[in-house]
Amino acid sequence: MGVSDNICKILPLQDYAMDFNILNFVYERKCNSSGKYVIEVANALRLVTNGKGSLNTPYGEYPLKRGDLFITFQSKPFKITNEENLEYIYVSFVGRRADKLLSRLNLTESFPVFEGKENLIPQWESTVCSVTENNADLMAEGILLCALAELCYVPVASNGKEKRLAEVVKDYVDAHYYEPDLTLESISKQHSYGKKYVSEAFKKYTGECFSSYIRKLRLNHSVGLMEAGFTSIKEIAYFSGFSDPLYFSKVFKAHYGMPPGEYLEIKMQKQ
Repeated sequence: MGVSDNICKILPLQDYAMDFNILNFVYERKCNSSGKYVIEVANALRLVTNGKGSLNTPYGEYPLKRGDLFITFQSKPFKITNEENLEYIYVSFVGRRADKLLSRLNLTESFPVFEGKENLIPQWESTVCSVTENNADLMAEGILLCALAELCYVPVASNGKEKRLAEVVKDYVDAHYYEPDLTLESISKQHSYGKKYVSEAFKKYTGECFSSYIRKLRLNHSVGLMEAGFTSIKEIAYFSGFSDPLYFSKVFKAHYGMPPGEYLEIKMQKQ
């Protein structure tokens, strides 16, 4: 077998209802990117052994490099892109115990990649290259469970990563809320995360929805502009981060109980 050929160990088909069922043990040395999302019948834990690429899911795009351990989920769409000689080994698995393990480790689509697992590469490579028909299922299950055991401490780290992301996003919004082009989509793309993931992390660690938070900042700024002498509703809206003056007037009235024009009139009468 050539050094560039894939190594694929397909294990005997078993009952999917079993507690734990290993389906495939594969070394992808020729990773072809189809550009299309796929849906597989099993979960798969994958270890990047060489090159660079990316994992795309409905939650966002995640860069991949040597030493990254990442998971794809049964019946969930994903796409793996080969950007530079990407190679990885994976074990696919299903079953009741598999579901319980994923739940126990809090492994979800919103946090599918774990960095710094280069220590697993020698064991995974030697195992996938040396297994036989008689021990393939046991060997594959062994390295899978060892890898999952390392992730027992990852949920704390992932929470820390979520918290740090929320802090970074909040700081950035606090400094740039007046820019009309600043949206949840733009800031998610800037940090290479899906909108849903950023939105959930932001709400979890700030207690506010992203849209409500940025709207509140913009409305407060609009009042500050009025206090500073601005009288053009269109200018106030734009300088506060609202690209649509009509929408600005609508949310202003909903928040302050009166349209911005009336607020300005009251303010001028008091002067």
